Amino acid sequence: MKGMTHIVTVLVACIAVICWIPADVAADDLEDRIVTSRAAVKSLAKNIKGYLKAALDASISVEEKLFMCKAGASEATSQEVDERQFSVGRTSLRVRNPENTPDEWEHAILEKFQARKDAGEKISNLEHAEMVDANGHTRFRYMKAIPVGQVCVMCHGKALDLEVIAALDKIYPNDQARGFEIGEIRGAFTITQPIK
Repeated sequence: MKGMTHIVTVLVACIAVICWIPADVAADDLEDRIVTSRAAVKSLAKNIKGYLKAALDASISVEEKLFMCKAGASEATSQEVDERQFSVGRTSLRVRNPENTPDEWEHAILEKFQARKDAGEKISNLEHAEMVDANGHTRFRYMKAIPVGQVCVMCHGKALDLEVIAALDKIYPNDQARGFEIGEIRGAFTITQPIK
């Protein structure tokens, strides 16, 4: 009987260790993915701002500036995807480009971000990460809120120049991304990493 108790104790200890290791590894993997996602967001934001600054500084028409911003954002996103080898993008509850329409998960997180902001949380702190099962596949998903800043309201604000309105109407006929104020949530960076 004493030998059987020892065997059961050892067996329980082994099971506990086996169960504990994957949880610890999963926690480390999640944290690594969050760090990688934050780096991707920081890089993409910096590159998009660079394209935006170049467009604003260029001696070209408003319409050409908007095309330059659109192309620059697309180029910066493609570069980030190529470098990182996972999905990187931007989305919003009010999109300018229909290709950035949020999926169901993103929509839910954007609504949670708004609720958190309404409860007093700073936009700079709004991020969300989790492992998500979809269609039998587990993926890591991450979102980081984008605040409306001073430069944003030039093309996303309430009081737009007529030339800006005309150019936006031409380039983005289904534009929903106007009427924002500084300090609101413009949208979010969104990342999906496959789990190997």
